[in-house]
Amino acid sequence: MLKDLLQNILGGAKTPNSSLLESGIKMLLNPQGPTGGLPGLLELFQKKGLGNIVESWIGGGPNKKISAGQVKKGLGGDLLAQIAGATGLSKGAASKQLAKYLPDIINKLTPKNEVPKETNLVETGLELLKGLF
Repeated sequence: MLKDLLQNILGGAKTPNSSLLESGIKMLLNPQGPTGGLPGLLELFQKKGLGNIVESWIGGGPNKKISAGQVKKGLGGDLLAQIAGATGLSKGAASKQLAKYLPDIINKLTPKNEVPKETNLVETGLELLKGLF
């Protein structure tokens, strides 16, 4: 499901974004990672006043857009620096790419319009990315 989405987003091509998506999914969805998994990631954004945006990604309606600045605000500079470091991108480039892809990724990981009870979505996310690399 996410694999198809990402292939559509990336046009089925291998791009520098592939590295960001894989690294970002690993870092952001890992329950032992810095966010504590998808619930923790969503909570980070909610605590920073961005709950209405991230909730739209889970809900059945259209996904609200998020700016690179809002991604930076939601994740915080330290976590964004970790993601940027893992991908070799600048923090600005990483936040722009996450702003572009994160709404669709989270939307596809929450097909029943709720955060899955499954805590480790890393394997699910990475399984869906196979074939892009």
